[in-house]
Amino acid sequence: MKYLFLTIFCFCGYVEWVNGQEDLLKKLEMESEPLDEKTTGTFKGTRLINGHTVEVRDTGVLDFIISHRFGRINSGAYSFFGLDESNIRLGLDYALTDRLTLGLGRNSFLKVYDGILKYKLFWQQSGERNIPVSLVYLTNVAVQSLKRPDLPMNLNAG
Repeated sequence: MKYLFLTIFCFCGYVEWVNGQEDLLKKLEMESEPLDEKTTGTFKGTRLINGHTVEVRDTGVLDFIISHRFGRINSGAYSFFGLDESNIRLGLDYALTDRLTLGLGRNSFLKVYDGILKYKLFWQQSGERNIPVSLVYLTNVAVQSLKRPDLPMNLNAG
């Protein structure tokens, strides 16, 4: 009789423990508000080939970017299959906030200096505010600094 009583006591306690856990989880699910989950990593970087993506860096991150553009591969061995005609761009992008990035760069082609301003308007996210896309505002400016040989050196001479 003791063993039967002990078995029933243990079984009832186990059943109550399982039900208690399920009730607690249900209560927590009902009390918790749906969180907005921002999608990150749509692209793995801020640049894709020669263009920009919708990604921005976290606040305080400085990116040093080296970009190469090569000549035509069908130009043959004389121009080393386009490598002799290559151009390089060196740039620095700094994230002032997790939405705003400023960048400066220089391209060896025509000695162009450039600057960018990239602002993330909104993120793709799910949850209470369901936004199906990301949108970024990007503007840039470029200045060519190559000296033109057809201009006279002394512009003040009459």
